[in-house]
Amino acid sequence: MSNYSSTSKKVSIYEQQQVLKYGLNLDDFIKKSEMPVEYFTGKVDFAGLTLAVNKQVLIPRIETEELVDRALLILKSREKRVVKIIDLATGSGAIALALIKQLSLNNYFKRRWEFYLIDVSQQAIELAKNNYQDLIAQLNCSEQIKATFIVSNLFEELDKNLQCDLLLANLPYIPSAKIQNLPASVKKYEPVIALDGGITGFELIAKTLEQVASSNLLAKDAILLFETDSNHDRQFVNKNFPTLLQKFEFQFIKDQFSRQRFIQAGEL
Repeated sequence: MSNYSSTSKKVSIYEQQQVLKYGLNLDDFIKKSEMPVEYFTGKVDFAGLTLAVNKQVLIPRIETEELVDRALLILKSREKRVVKIIDLATGSGAIALALIKQLSLNNYFKRRWEFYLIDVSQQAIELAKNNYQDLIAQLNCSEQIKATFIVSNLFEELDKNLQCDLLLANLPYIPSAKIQNLPASVKKYEPVIALDGGITGFELIAKTLEQVASSNLLAKDAILLFETDSNHDRQFVNKNFPTLLQKFEFQFIKDQFSRQRFIQAGEL
């Protein structure tokens, strides 16, 4: 049992379990102030997977699992023999890898799946690649899955004629002014480049949509799924980015906590 004082870091049952699960010292964790337990252990549980994480990538949250669930529903209707999926701002690879795991569980490997995991950070891409290799070794599905890892600022290094069927993105979406109000465990430890979405928090999402609209990146009837800030509703887009409504059909989707969380879009 730890002998930390009442003024020391308060440790939740979950944090205790995670530290002990990986055979680490609880007192060492207590000394790390606000450090998230996932960075201390180097592991995170996400959508039935255990992934490696470090301070170069965000810690994937439970809300993002809903993005994976929605993506799976979309893919059920895809009858193409080869389906291409982009995971933009992949970080640890959590979204793409959780989707691959679900494709396996649902016996969707009769088709071929091509994943393109993209991040501006070389370190994030290396981490995602290692997580992918660990997963593929467990699933034994290398013939049905092809994964390409690309260091790129959005689509700069990507083939603009890719004809992708599904784009998933957890881009930075927190408005710059809100960063200082985040919990210390987030703003002191998680990479600001993966949090700060600009003045409105929607700048990178809007830039992504504009690049899609001006290229052949997506196939006909392709779907785009974004995780967003709770303020990014239809009224917000209509006020701040009205031209996007002329190019895309939007659905604004709430998460399990009834907060605006996701945008699903398709080209008009």
